[in-house]
Amino acid sequence: MKKLLVILSISICINSAKSALPKCFTHHDLNSALEFAKKEHHPLLIYVHSNHCYESKKFTREIMSNAELVNVLKANYNCLDAEISGSNGNTIARRYNVYKLPAIIMVDPNSDLEFELPMKKEPQYLIDHFNYFLSSCSIAEQITFYLTTSNITKGEASKKVALSYVRRDKKISSGASAQYYIYGYTLNQPQFSDFEAAYVEEWQKNLLLEDDKKVAVKKMN
Repeated sequence: MKKLLVILSISICINSAKSALPKCFTHHDLNSALEFAKKEHHPLLIYVHSNHCYESKKFTREIMSNAELVNVLKANYNCLDAEISGSNGNTIARRYNVYKLPAIIMVDPNSDLEFELPMKKEPQYLIDHFNYFLSSCSIAEQITFYLTTSNITKGEASKKVALSYVRRDKKISSGASAQYYIYGYTLNQPQFSDFEAAYVEEWQKNLLLEDDKKVAVKKMN
């Protein structure tokens, strides 16, 4: 009888860990998830974890189930459950060189963008980085659009997109560093080098203009 109770308690613990993962994690196979994400034009978010790992279960229960975080995932990502006790989870972990659990990987199937998120037990930290990755995906898609619809070079296309982002960001913040952080995922990505250069250049011009305005106001006073 005691043995039966132990087996049942283990089963309940495992099942409760599985059910704690948000319902938006509907995918379990990487290839089909990537195909679906490409059709939906939403990036793929892969959660690599283990139902038998204390840190994974705690992270799933306390962080991944956060209501605001789940809403961001539902609206913007296709979510893949890569639980490593199954063959699919193990294959995914090896493909993306995951050495520590839990891990979150974001993939844009329409470009070369892949990013493993540094893990922190703060829902807002994850939400911010999910949004930053969406910005980078948007940049890549817009550059590709210009290249396929206009007779211009990649550098010219990148500059067009960068200028549009600078104009938009000027309404959001007056600090270049705050906005440039949004595009941190483009660092060390060759396809974004022209975008980065144009974006930083335009922001520097904007900051110089702002400084000139401040000097002019001081002189008037």
